[in-house]
Amino acid sequence: MWQELITIVDNLRRAYQSLVSLEKKKHQALVTVDLPTVDSLTREEELIINQVAKLEAKRRGVVLGISARHYGENYDLTMAEIINLASSGAIREKLNRLHDDLTALVNETKAQNEVNSILLHGALKAVNASLSRIGGLKTEAVYGSGGRDIVTRNSKIKFDA
Repeated sequence: MWQELITIVDNLRRAYQSLVSLEKKKHQALVTVDLPTVDSLTREEELIINQVAKLEAKRRGVVLGISARHYGENYDLTMAEIINLASSGAIREKLNRLHDDLTALVNETKAQNEVNSILLHGALKAVNASLSRIGGLKTEAVYGSGGRDIVTRNSKIKFDA
């Protein structure tokens, strides 16, 4: 059971390393407003997020098994509690190191994701402004009735000759 937990947490760490790398690539694409690359990276990101969700479900199952073995019931324990239950010092050390690495990667992913969200919002505003200039449309920053955008059309073509 312990080796299975170590393997799962290590796979989670690797998945988050991939997410951090992807978020950094996405950052560059957002800075240069390379929307096709952003779209491609977002699809890759979704695959990794699905992988993380599956690994997290496996991790939770192993944790519940360990808690049932030690307490006779299924408790959803924290990693610190699980580490304290480890049968040997080597397992505790390995889990501690993986947990610390994973925590740092999760925090780095969150921080990079927040920066990317701000850049994405700015890129979308820039695209919207460009489209408005080209097409003579103005999209309001609020929604109209029924949840639809408020769009004002200003024709740039003069028909009186």
